[in-house]
Amino acid sequence: MILTSGNGKKLLIDCGSDINKSLPELYQVSDIDAIYISHLHGDHMGGLEWFGFYNYFANNKRVINLYAHESIADRLWEALKVTMEVIHLSKKNIMSDYFNVIKVKDSFVFDDIDLKLIKVPHIHSLPKEDTVYSYGLFIRDIECIITSYITTDMSLWKDPKDVNSIGLLEYKRAMERANLVFHDGYPGTGVDVHPALSDLAKYGDEFKHKMLIYHCETSEKNEKMVKDLGFAGLMKKNTLLVFNNSGKVIITQG
Repeated sequence: MILTSGNGKKLLIDCGSDINKSLPELYQVSDIDAIYISHLHGDHMGGLEWFGFYNYFANNKRVINLYAHESIADRLWEALKVTMEVIHLSKKNIMSDYFNVIKVKDSFVFDDIDLKLIKVPHIHSLPKEDTVYSYGLFIRDIECIITSYITTDMSLWKDPKDVNSIGLLEYKRAMERANLVFHDGYPGTGVDVHPALSDLAKYGDEFKHKMLIYHCETSEKNEKMVKDLGFAGLMKKNTLLVFNNSGKVIITQG
């Protein structure tokens, strides 16, 4: 997902499985002003090394800001250094040769947009300290007219109405306050790292009508399921959403 500010600045929110393939369909690397990484899974930071190499070799060693929660920021280089550290005979590169990593605790500002991190469990584990978390984003413009929320990846684990039992109060507040919600979902059952659409449907119309489902294969079958369950829609590749001054989506192209 690419978030564009009112001034035209672009923030890449995660890389998907391979940003090398998806980005060039609409943008160039030089169009991206900063990156946010929600968690350290390959389908959310795929191609990050390609992005860094492209700026380093083709864009005159351009370094851009890379935002990540403080708990994962230092581990980013651990994931990248195997392929990015040794590229010269004379020295070893480090993370700052490619990205200016900004460790985020609660929130950050990108141009004219405020972004608050929403911590959600992605892979539950016992003991609890081994649980993998993802850091979604509650997004609002500086005048608080336009608000949206992207989960990035989460697992409900139990009935979604029972949010108190798994520490999802911030998630619940973000869901309530957002004009539009981008929520990961899975069409079937038995997947414990994404909520089933049938479970998300228990939220009720006030939530479903503003939820766009992603992380779900685009197919006629899944589109019909999303529609029949009452969700706002199924996100498709290369979709453009434009908000008006009242926070409503006025143009959808995809």
